[in-house]
Amino acid sequence: MADFVETREEIIQNVDTLYQYGLGDGPQRSFHDGRIKNGKVFVAVRQGDDYRFAPSKFAGYAANDLEHERKLSERDGGITSKRIESIAGPPLEIGSAAYRSVDAAYLAYCTARGIEPSRHQMSRRYLIIEKEARISPGFFWTKVWGQPDEPAKDALAFNSERIRDRVLKFTQPGDIVVYLTSDTTDADPLVRGRVAGAVEIAGAPVMVEEIRAAERIRPHEYREDGRFRWPFGISVSRTWRVIDQESNDSLISDHAAKGIQGAATIHPMTPEEVVRFRSLRVAEQTPDGERGSEPFRTSVRSAWHQKPGQRAGADVAPGCQLYIAVIHDDHGMTVKVGSGKAEDRLKELNRYRRVSQGETVWSLYQQYEFDTAAAARAAEDHLLREAHAAGFGSPDHSEFILGMEMRALNKLFAEVVEMGETFNE
Repeated sequence: MADFVETREEIIQNVDTLYQYGLGDGPQRSFHDGRIKNGKVFVAVRQGDDYRFAPSKFAGYAANDLEHERKLSERDGGITSKRIESIAGPPLEIGSAAYRSVDAAYLAYCTARGIEPSRHQMSRRYLIIEKEARISPGFFWTKVWGQPDEPAKDALAFNSERIRDRVLKFTQPGDIVVYLTSDTTDADPLVRGRVAGAVEIAGAPVMVEEIRAAERIRPHEYREDGRFRWPFGISVSRTWRVIDQESNDSLISDHAAKGIQGAATIHPMTPEEVVRFRSLRVAEQTPDGERGSEPFRTSVRSAWHQKPGQRAGADVAPGCQLYIAVIHDDHGMTVKVGSGKAEDRLKELNRYRRVSQGETVWSLYQQYEFDTAAAARAAEDHLLREAHAAGFGSPDHSEFILGMEMRALNKLFAEVVEMGETFNE
């Protein structure tokens, strides 16, 4: 079965491809005109006041083009439309002001190109995508055979130049790709079936065999005819080894449904999966060896936001964050769970800490922003209730947790984030 799009960037890439065909002549122009003329369900990509159009049957297949299209069935049972809806949201309501505006733009698009739209029994439908630059890194995952090396000696590797180039089109420098280790016999036995590490994309095409350290290339990484299995790479700027080797199942619950696909593609991660990954301790790989073993930090070039919506400054809705703060002193480590504005609460916690006399201070360990203050408070109550029921409550303060392993706490935090929609209702 053909691969379907998984990201808005892949959809935009297909729409742009069809648009470029319309600027040419010969077979490409004929192909463009036919698809625009006969389409019933369109993806409309907005760029300012203008739209570009492509039928869902073209936009919904990964890395579609003139040659690929000819191999695909003209009757896909609506699969592509459903896939695009899962990414872009439902189509415009037929007859609404927004629908009439986009339909007028489609007719103008056809008129400008001398295309007479086909008449259908049903009204045309439009799925809208805004073409805007991403300001925060994207998170993806893939399957590999082991952990990454330092950036200068490693790359995000693929077995096909076409796939490598497709990934370059829908990713950007600063994006993070998490490595799940395959459970095949050829994988590194020390991390087989577990989360191995992550890389930050730099974005330059490279040949992997030329930069990877020879001692790290094992015999079974070559095919029987002597060719290296994954020659086409994308350069990376930072790499991390995961210390808390969680199982693939714990991080990406449906990874097995996508098959092994080692070095064949990358998959987008959900916000909940990102939260689970960021709770793991990692060590950054550098030319001087490993550095640090703190909870994962993303790109030094661009701060990562955990979910879309209102953000910094006056636009942030106050009091919507669930947070975990920690302090480590002579009594061991104490965990504080709360809700509200994490930074303000942390300042309050540390107001009477005597730093100049050597007292340690509370530090922020985890946070997640919900849609409402009530949802954040409900998540706080649920997390504390579960921790207290497990025997980790403090007799001194209802919001303190004592003696709980960080891995168990991270799992509990990820659970309440997964339940976020329930709390938001």
